[in-house]
Amino acid sequence: GRGIAGWKPHRVAAAGMVKTFQNVALFQESTALDNVLIGGLMRHDLAGARALAKACIAQVGAGAIGDKLARDLSFPERARVEVARALCTEPKILLLDEAMAAFTHVEMDEFLDLLRRLRDGGLTLIVVEHHMRAIMSLCERIVVLNFGEVIADGTPAQVARDPEVVRAYLGSGAAGAQR
Repeated sequence: GRGIAGWKPHRVAAAGMVKTFQNVALFQESTALDNVLIGGLMRHDLAGARALAKACIAQVGAGAIGDKLARDLSFPERARVEVARALCTEPKILLLDEAMAAFTHVEMDEFLDLLRRLRDGGLTLIVVEHHMRAIMSLCERIVVLNFGEVIADGTPAQVARDPEVVRAYLGSGAAGAQR
């Protein structure tokens, strides 16, 4: 119910909205756990942040890599650590920007399972993603943009059969496109 345009990132995060980035930005010389802990320092002292960080890194299925340096993590591991760090801020809304961009199908399925658990646990997700399989299986509502303009807004089923979406993303000659 509040506009946040122009707010500094720490103020947005304190209000309960955090974002993960397509190009994961971890502190390379720190461990995965210490990267997550940083998020918890916004609302907790060091001991509280450390306990929360351990819970968050376990929640995303990355507990076994907590002691690894960020520079030694694979891309899917880094993505999970970034989500854990975001969760450690105790957000109400989590924005994911192309979080699955470089995932294999198996990695994407595992990550989607995690996102579904978070969503089903009450966390609001806003997802910017080009993998339609992921979006269609995760989202309850989809807003489709074409060159910055909203061309569709609805359920996955509504959006999938929207002629403007088909034209914009598959071309006017695509099978099933309405003229």
